[in-house]
Amino acid sequence: MRNVLKKGKVLLFLIILAGIWIATENILQQPKSSDWNTKTLEKIKSTPNYYDVIVAGTSMAVTNISAEELYLEYGIASISIGKPQQTTFLSYYALEDALKYQNPKVVIFDVQSIFYPEETQKEWIRDNEEYIAHYTIDDITNVNTKYEAVKEIRTLSGTSTYWDYFSKMYHNHSNWENIGEENFKQQLGNDIILGSRSLVGCHENAQEQNYVDVAESSNQKVDIPELNKQYLQKISDLCKKNNTELLMVRSCGNQNWSWEQYNTTVEIADQLDAQYIDLTLCEREIGFDWHTDSYDGSHHNAIGTKKWTDYVGKYLTENYEFIDKRGLEEYQEYENVKEKYQDTLNLMETKIELVKATNFNQYLDTLLNMKKEDTTIFMSVYDDASSQFSDISKRYMAALGFNYDLQDKYRYSYYGILDNGKNIEEMCNEEGKIKTGILDTGVEFEISSGGALSDVGSSIKINGIEYGQNGRGINIVVYNKRMNEVMSSVYFDTCINSNPATTRIKENQKQVEVKVNMWENE
Repeated sequence: MRNVLKKGKVLLFLIILAGIWIATENILQQPKSSDWNTKTLEKIKSTPNYYDVIVAGTSMAVTNISAEELYLEYGIASISIGKPQQTTFLSYYALEDALKYQNPKVVIFDVQSIFYPEETQKEWIRDNEEYIAHYTIDDITNVNTKYEAVKEIRTLSGTSTYWDYFSKMYHNHSNWENIGEENFKQQLGNDIILGSRSLVGCHENAQEQNYVDVAESSNQKVDIPELNKQYLQKISDLCKKNNTELLMVRSCGNQNWSWEQYNTTVEIADQLDAQYIDLTLCEREIGFDWHTDSYDGSHHNAIGTKKWTDYVGKYLTENYEFIDKRGLEEYQEYENVKEKYQDTLNLMETKIELVKATNFNQYLDTLLNMKKEDTTIFMSVYDDASSQFSDISKRYMAALGFNYDLQDKYRYSYYGILDNGKNIEEMCNEEGKIKTGILDTGVEFEISSGGALSDVGSSIKINGIEYGQNGRGINIVVYNKRMNEVMSSVYFDTCINSNPATTRIKENQKQVEVKVNMWENE
């Protein structure tokens, strides 16, 4: 009897110890960046046989196809298991884990990774193992699948350990140094909708749009690294084993694109008995514009993603049979985020209009006609803004809600703040001024203006981050409070020139001025 009690106490101690260990591991892992914290493999496990389509691949599989758009327009339930720079072999293991719980009609695989050189993959793992490997493997729930994935990582890196992946304690031990509230809660990025990222931003410094000319095609091909070829075959075999169709796509457009890569991908797709569609060859058809529809030249913004997703969705419905999930009670989560998704599209459309505004008055007109709810507009003068400040500009400013006439305020300091369409702060004098405050959402701001008669600079900070350009003339920052997104940051030199638009882009980490005039003749 005494031995039984003793063994019981030991067992109870071990259970409590295991519970404490697991709880501590979970606390320590929380601070991982929320940008890619989609937790979609967890969702896949909790809702078995729920999805029609699973999307795998690099970050393009997360940003360039929208699960909400596929549902709203085509009634297709989809989810992405992609991660940034996810290699082909990691896509395979993530998919293997997902297909233990789901029976999708189609797997979409974004093929960007099949051209990653093996040596490059080794360098990535050695230099940034958390970003390249842990983002995917930490979410895999099946022990055998995770074991095989880690074994491949160990082969490539030569330094990784199983303990590092099967115990979160070791990998995240450094989080003890900065443990805080974020450790105790799951946090998704504000732009994540149903596991897809809806990015808001424009690739303003994109080169001029050049659609691919099919007549310039060649018959040349490039080699695919053997490791990628093996795992692409395994992805194909896995899909066939699960009676799932494989659709290969390339959605990053013509950046790093070539006919040689295209021909190689088409050949492999034929060998695998898979379908392949390439954004580059349908950009003209869907009206894709790399200035307005791309976030950074590879990832699409919300509008670009909508265009590409609609093309993919039409292809899916024309080539495969799906049951329309719209309105079904078990898919209510898609209905729940419809408003947020539409808000994101509206926000992106407004941002595009602001980017296209190539002079001060066009820009003011866009501000005048956009929705003012949940929007704050900051204006600040640096040096002088009066010399070329026109009567038309004066009327626009007054219509927006700004009260001062800057035409006769030579070298004066000026700032103004509109919040939800109402003027909440305005200043115009010779000395300059710095103003701090808090918006109704709790967001802190600091704005200052310094005309040539003062020793104060122009600055527009939101939550301590500088967004003002400090360019001569009128600096403007437009901030959406609901989405916590800076929609625009520009300045207009209304001192010596006749209201040209200038903005700043980063070039080799140094800010340089460029003219934004690509739409001025439209």
